[in-house]
Amino acid sequence: MMIANGGPMAVHKNVSFGDEIKRAAQALETDKQGLARHLGLPVGTLRSWEARGAPAYARLALAALVVNLNPDDVLNTSVKSGK
Repeated sequence: MMIANGGPMAVHKNVSFGDEIKRAAQALETDKQGLARHLGLPVGTLRSWEARGAPAYARLALAALVVNLNPDDVLNTSVKSGK
């Protein structure tokens, strides 16, 4: 969850996407390959984002997944509303 009280995906400054992936995997009781499957991505894409930084939509999709929302629905809603 992307919450400010220190939950599994708490928002902290200077947290790498790799750290977010680890927290998400723990929260969902899976591994990086499982996260990639849930997101519909090759695991290599997650590794690349870990190394080079992730786009904002990747962070949003990961947060949606952790709170049991469909990342596609969340991203499509954000695009439609102009966010």
